[in-house]
Amino acid sequence: MTRTGDAHATDDWRRLDRRTIWFTAVLAGGAVCMAAIPLTVLLAREIGVGGALSWVLPVVALLILLSPLAGLLHRRSVRYRVCEEFVEFRVDLVLSSGRRLRRERLRTVDVTASPLHRLFGMAELTAGTGQGGDDKERVKLAPLPRHEAERLRRLLLGRPEPDAPRTDSTVLAAIDWSWLRYAPVSFAAPAIGAALFGLVLKLVDRFDLEKTAFEYVIGVFGDGRLWLAVPVVSAAVLAVGMLGSLVWFVEQWWDYRLEEEPSGITLHCRRGLFTTRSISIEQRRLRGVDLAEPLGSRPFGAARVDAVGTGIRKAEGDKKAVGYSTLLPAAPRGTADRVAAGILREEASPTAVTLCAHPPAARRKRVVWAVAAVLTLSLVSSVGTAVLTGALPHPAWIAAGALLLPAAVLLGLDAYRSLGHALTGAYVVIRSGTLTRHTVALQRSGVIGWRIRQSVFQRRAGLVSVTAVTPAGAGAYTVRDTAEADGIGFAEAAVPGLLDQFLDRTG
Repeated sequence: MTRTGDAHATDDWRRLDRRTIWFTAVLAGGAVCMAAIPLTVLLAREIGVGGALSWVLPVVALLILLSPLAGLLHRRSVRYRVCEEFVEFRVDLVLSSGRRLRRERLRTVDVTASPLHRLFGMAELTAGTGQGGDDKERVKLAPLPRHEAERLRRLLLGRPEPDAPRTDSTVLAAIDWSWLRYAPVSFAAPAIGAALFGLVLKLVDRFDLEKTAFEYVIGVFGDGRLWLAVPVVSAAVLAVGMLGSLVWFVEQWWDYRLEEEPSGITLHCRRGLFTTRSISIEQRRLRGVDLAEPLGSRPFGAARVDAVGTGIRKAEGDKKAVGYSTLLPAAPRGTADRVAAGILREEASPTAVTLCAHPPAARRKRVVWAVAAVLTLSLVSSVGTAVLTGALPHPAWIAAGALLLPAAVLLGLDAYRSLGHALTGAYVVIRSGTLTRHTVALQRSGVIGWRIRQSVFQRRAGLVSVTAVTPAGAGAYTVRDTAEADGIGFAEAAVPGLLDQFLDRTG
């Protein structure tokens, strides 16, 4: 029995494609070879290289010969079907297990293809309800033929079949390689550099090269200038990270295209060079957008656009670099506003509206806390150095701590400038953040409650923090440190009637 319009919905169980056998064999063989390398190194320390290879190579060869059997078992044990009301799959190996999800509860259907998938013409399909990272709310089918994965994506999201009459998709954004200039100033640069530096340290430790590395550093800088190694190594790590960020951007956003599908009810984002990603988000699940401006790219006028919606799957595993909600990479602010307006189907983006400034007390609070944090860190490090070494800190470290004070003041002022809120049309707009400034445009209809918080320090300064509670996105968005009357008035005007039972209007 099939639902109207679902020509391919079927109650018949299906098995994975025959190519699954060889795909799984290659995957298992690669895993065996990767595990054999460190095992050979460990055995070589005990019995020599020749002895280690005489043990490892026969085992590796046997496991590789048996890997097609693993593929055959995987194909024979996995079944799936799409019914009128459910999508389900079963695994029948030693024990039987399965999962069934109602089709009406599905919120995301994503298709991903790694280089190995693409080599075999396969893909991985993940359908879920968007309930956080709970595997019980997700069905993952892999590997599937690419055309079968796309067919299931359209079917599960209720899209018309390819042979049905259709119009062209509306393109909201496509890759512009001039955006590549924002990659080296993103947070990815220091993160990639630090990861590579950590890998080098791990290799040095693994092969017992600590003494050789330390002697090399002393030979380059000398005993008296050893402290110079810190800024030099930091600069080298940052430079390597900036180069790595360029490669990362190309791999993540190659062939990027964001479009509204002909049905008019789905946003479809595809991107990726080695690993291709196809992400679909239902328009009716969108509650707004988040314009994110990281500290590094903010001076260059760049921002990225994230979707604020219900049921959007969180990033995980090797996909954590770019979340499933990211619809536009770092791009010029004007482009980000234009794309945000297209996503929300508005003439102008709510994120471009002029925001209300917060009281001077909020600025004073941020500057004081930033300076206090630097002074506390300097005091703790100085006392710790004196206790552990019995000597005062090096003058260079004291100078570095003094230089952090102006930086702390600037960060405090920047944090204040990032504060703002406004009401415009059907949206509440909330902005805050220093390391990453977030300007969130949230539909008023998406606000299901307000949380009002006032600490002892806020009460003395006449400030209050008002949080909009929503089932979409991060779940809560806070107007931080606004005037008490402004904050309550903002919440009351945003969703009239929601706060009436909690307000004392006497007097």
